[in-house]
Amino acid sequence: MSAGVRPVRITVSRVLYLLGGAIGVVNGAIELGPDARPSVQAAGWPLIVSGAAALVLVVLLRRPGRGLPVTAGVVSAAMGGARVLQAAAVGSPAVLIACLLPVVALLGVIGSEGRAWTRTPAAEWASLVAADRARRAPRGVVRRAIGGLGAVGIVAAVLVVGVGAGVAAAVAPCPLPGPAARSGLDTADGTAHPAATPTGHVTATDGVRLAYYAFVPRAPRASLVFYHGTGANSAAGYLGIGETLRAQGIAVYLFDIRGHGASGGPRGDTPSTPQLEQDTASAVSFVHHEQPDVPEFVGGHSAGAGVVLNSVQRISTPIAGYVFLAPDFGLHSGTERQDDASNFATICQRPLIAATLTNGLLGAHTPAVSFAYTSAQIAAGLIPQYTAAMAIAQNADDSAAVLAHLRGPVGVWIGGDDEVFDPSRVAAYAETRTGNRATVSIVPHESHLGILDDPAPMGEWILAHQGG
Repeated sequence: MSAGVRPVRITVSRVLYLLGGAIGVVNGAIELGPDARPSVQAAGWPLIVSGAAALVLVVLLRRPGRGLPVTAGVVSAAMGGARVLQAAAVGSPAVLIACLLPVVALLGVIGSEGRAWTRTPAAEWASLVAADRARRAPRGVVRRAIGGLGAVGIVAAVLVVGVGAGVAAAVAPCPLPGPAARSGLDTADGTAHPAATPTGHVTATDGVRLAYYAFVPRAPRASLVFYHGTGANSAAGYLGIGETLRAQGIAVYLFDIRGHGASGGPRGDTPSTPQLEQDTASAVSFVHHEQPDVPEFVGGHSAGAGVVLNSVQRISTPIAGYVFLAPDFGLHSGTERQDDASNFATICQRPLIAATLTNGLLGAHTPAVSFAYTSAQIAAGLIPQYTAAMAIAQNADDSAAVLAHLRGPVGVWIGGDDEVFDPSRVAAYAETRTGNRATVSIVPHESHLGILDDPAPMGEWILAHQGG
């Protein structure tokens, strides 16, 4: 028997099963991440179970046994089946490449030398082990240690160190700046009402209380669910929208996003993207129950527009139309100003990348974005930092497809002096992505927050589109 006690083919097979099993377990855990779709999560456990079986097989293959080729075949088939499920769930046949590891490993086990090894009698095996130990005895301490560890042990050690380093990097804190000396936004416009009391709360599906401010006329002609922008809350400059539109006959419900304002939850954080989307669906459903006889509109300012766009697929209530003020159409929309948009937000990419790659399993609750709010603004209730989970949940990454498939009219208003987004790019994006179904208005001389000062045109648009 060549190459010491273990044939080379068996050692190679063990290494391949070790790699395939470890990758399967890690990959399966990632697919179970909170941001993964249910269909993807369904593929997680088969990956973990088959991967764990491969790791057990690595141990079993240390000793010969007549049933090992059959066992290896079953494990390889299970690993391949799990990958087929994953490929179907994620819509990418490329993941099937991972099937090569168990296939090649199985060939090593059932090869001619492998068959002879797996059928070695116990007495002969004990003799071979004794002879192998005697052969290794004259080696130095270091060589004996490395030899005892073996190729499989070395690969296992590298995997443990690599995974550990990756996890540590994902959860390590980012060097984000503290409070700004000067606000990154023009705050001369808008009126803050920090002492305002919410009208009530809606209980989210996970039990968190979501605060809302209701402005309901005696005989509403339409209703509107509206979300505030980044790090803000409904009492920080948005109550005027409710007051103005109520006078126009529209029932307005301003919701604080979880982790903001009077809503519950850790500040600037969310358990997952699906949970934040479900919050929006819960709010829309609540308002429909409150105002069942009038058309319902949904909208938001800045990142609040991103929250709405991300939540469209979860909203089952009929929506008459969408209204967006200075909307954030996502990082890939190309609508941000190239000159000074970075003055407001500082981004740490590491936790964002980790959370994205692991479906929110790692780095999701690490602060990843810092906003240029002053100490006074933070004391008044603005949120200075977002975790990766909250930033991802508000980023309308797929806004182009969502806008193209929206059912109902779309109204967009943005200030000509908006310091975060380029008005012309926002207008062009909204028009082209909706197939010119959007009504877009660039309001001269208004800033990112100044666009909130005169919501009357938005109310007029809603009343003009009650029929959808």
